Amino acid sequence: MASQRRYSRYFLLALALHLTLLVLFTLSALLKPQRPEPEPTEDIIHATMFDAAEIEAQEQAMNAAKAAEQQAEQAKIAEQQAQERAAQAAEAATEQAKAEAIEKAAEAEQAKAEAAEKAKAEKTEQAKAVAAEKAKAEKAEQAKAVAAEKAKAEKAEQAKAVAAEKAKAEKAEKAKAVAAEKAKAEKAE
Repeated sequence: MASQRRYSRYFLLALALHLTLLVLFTLSALLKPQRPEPEPTEDIIHATMFDAAEIEAQEQAMNAAKAAEQQAEQAKIAEQQAQERAAQAAEAATEQAKAEAIEKAAEAEQAKAEAAEKAKAEKTEQAKAVAAEKAKAEKAEQAKAVAAEKAKAEKAEQAKAVAAEKAKAEKAEKAKAVAAEKAKAEKAE
């Protein structure tokens, strides 16, 4: 309880301070002092007198400046037009160069194609010639083989004929010998 009494005194002092501040803020908001309005001042015109010659000189200077500006603008326009013409000429030149390059590339491609066709034609002709030579060689070999077979067959036939003649001759000799022996045997009898 003693601690509550001790703190209650400070609490009351803080509350009184806050309430006082609130009252002061409200009073200051409600009681604003009026500011005095400024008194209107008279407009002072400062005028300077010029001579007519000076005014004409200024006008001439202004006209000369305008003319110079116009000339400068015309010069800029002329320069821009010249740059545009140069750019167009450069574009035309590049386009022409591109077209020429494309034409040259097409000609080169055509030349390559023609060379390839010629090479193919030469290869096919060479292949035909080689095939014809092979066919001739094969025919010659076949003819040689046929001739060799015929020669072998003829030799075989000749050998058979010779053998048959020898056999006939031997048979005839045997027959003669047998006949001679028979004749001797008959004479002996």
